[in-house]
Amino acid sequence: MSEIVDWLIEKQELRKNITKLLEQHRILPYTNWENFEILHQKTNLEEEKNTYKKIRKNVDHKGGVYVYEKDRVTLYVGRGSSLERRIKRHHHESYADSSHFAKAQRLFFSKNKGRLRVYWREFEDEGSRRGVEGMLIFALEPLFESFREELKKGVAKQ
Repeated sequence: MSEIVDWLIEKQELRKNITKLLEQHRILPYTNWENFEILHQKTNLEEEKNTYKKIRKNVDHKGGVYVYEKDRVTLYVGRGSSLERRIKRHHHESYADSSHFAKAQRLFFSKNKGRLRVYWREFEDEGSRRGVEGMLIFALEPLFESFREELKKGVAKQ
């Protein structure tokens, strides 16, 4: 039992240190990043075109890391070589019934609809994107991560 407690304390300490590192490099708080709000749900064709224009206007084809937030709760942390393409895909996942999307992401975004805020920051190289994404997921514990674990265990509702 004490080994588990020791491990949890170490994990907590590591999370605290990673958070400090991200703050020192001005990666956290992510609320200082560029951001915009989008309606994440099925809409009519004209509104969907406007949503896609808004995404393009804000992120264009830049590579970077992004965070989805709703009501000040961190939902999801991701990365992409084209933020426009990744964010459009998540928007589509919120209402599309398509098996070519990753199951966990499709289910998660279909359950998290409405007005979502997308924070993003440009990182040009893939190594930086991967490293920052991983540290942010560990430090912020977005809801998607627990949802994905529940899904693997068969606990999450589909």
